[in-house]
Parts: sequence; structure tokens; C-alpha cells
Amino acid sequence: MKYIFLLFLTFSLQAADVSEYTANGSIQNIGGTDFSGLEWGTTVDGVSGEFRVDNKTGILTYPTGSCGIGGDLEGIAMGEQGTFYAVNEAKSGISVFNVDSVTGCTAPRRFLVSGTNINIEGIAVKDGVIYLLDENTGGIYWLVDNFTGSQVKQLLFTIPNCPGAGDLAFNGENIVAICDGIPLLQEYTLNGDFVAENNYQGINNAEALYFNDDQMCLGGEPDEYLCFTGGDPVDPPPPPTEETCTYSGSVVINIDTGAFDAQTVDFICPTITASGTLN
Repeated sequence: MKYIFLLFLTFSLQAADVSEYTANGSIQNIGGTDFSGLEWGTTVDGVSGEFRVDNKTGILTYPTGSCGIGGDLEGIAMGEQGTFYAVNEAKSGISVFNVDSVTGCTAPRRFLVSGTNINIEGIAVKDGVIYLLDENTGGIYWLVDNFTGSQVKQLLFTIPNCPGAGDLAFNGENIVAICDGIPLLQEYTLNGDFVAENNYQGINNAEALYFNDDQMCLGGEPDEYLCFTGGDPVDPPPPPTEETCTYSGSVVINIDTGAFDAQTVDFICPTITASGTLN
């Protein structure tokens, strides 16, 4: 009996930590009135792109349109595909709704966040867990959406120095907070272990953050926007030093010796003009 042994190797891609992200160009103005939340998400029917909330208008803008959510919007995050959670800071509450690229937004389902009062300024959702950021303390809280009118949050950990906390987003398995009073992005594991930081000087009142593949985008009130690329830049390959050329023509060769007189020929090359002597 013959046995065949199969070896399965598991590979995981490690996201660049936040310190490795560098700005792509200069800050843009995107025309918002109070740009307060950003997410890279996907609609119910599979259209991906940026989702933005505006605090003054209470409007969500998505890749194919916009809809009014209402409230003191201070952040947005996607849970399952097409399902989004928006923060209403004034109510200490969350609005939950679906977005379809054609039919738009469903009427929001809302719930209050109970427990110790916090000023919710940032939100992120991962693996069914909602994470919230306290603007005043830098505390990161968590809860699971249980579809009730009031849900109790629990403290995960507090970032030691995070004045003016602005938003939360996941970078791989780690969580990143905007600490705008420094200004600094700070990255931690969910156990509260510090990973890295990035000083994003230049954006005023940063309030919005998301990661998508090797890109990080940051928004500041009222309408500043800047994206960054993570990881070490890849050096371009060196230019070629040789290329293969051909030539055409005929030459008279001595039958007895195989010798022929040297002659100059023109070469047919892909990119250069060249000629040479054949001996």
C-alpha cells in the first residue's frame, strides 16, 4: 500500500504598522462642511469605496449616492457587508443601517450606549464586536450589538496619552486611534500593548481614519483629506544594459578555410540604433 503525505503550509500577511505609512502628496480639500467619519466599505450589493459622514448635515455619502442619517455624527464603521454603524455623540448612541448602491439606505435602527458616560468620538467594528473611543480619556470600550434599545459597554483599555481622541480603525489585527491633541496616530494590540505611532503633522482636527490594503486615509474637519501608503517602497528594477539585436545580409565565405572578410553591418534592435563589425 502506498501512502501520500500532503504538507499544508499556512501563510499570513502582516500589515505594515502605522509608523511605516508615508503621505501620498499633499492635503486635499474635499468640500465637506464638517468631515467627521470615514470608512472603506461595501454595499449590500457589492459596490466598494469610501463612506463618509458629515457632522453638520447628518449625511452619509457613499460610492453611488448619499442619504440622511441624522444626529451628531462622529464616526462610521462597517460590520457585515452592507451594514454600517454611525456614532451619534450627543445621544451617546449608535445608528445601524444597510446601504444598497441602487435603493440607498434603510431606515436606521438606533440604540443607546449605557454605562459610564463617555463622549463617543470614534468607532470600529471587527468580528461582530463594536469598539468605541472616548474623546476625553482615550479609553477604548467594546460591546456586542444585541438588538436592544440600550446596550452596556465595557472598558477594554485606556491609551495612556491620547488627548483629543478622534477616531478608531483596525490595521490588520491591531487597533489604531487618532490622538489629535498631540497630533499622533497610536497603534495597539487588543491586549493594550503598544505597537507603533505616526505623527501626521499638517491635518487640522483629525476626526476620521480607515485602512484598506496598504493604504491609510485620514480626514480632518472641516474638509481636509490625506492618504498614506504603508510598507517600505519597492525599488524599481535596474535598467537593462543589453538587448538582443538581429541583422540581415549575405557574406562570401572561403570554401576551404571558412574565412570571410570583416564587414560592418547595421543591427535591428528593439530600442536603439546600432552598427558593428562582424569578424
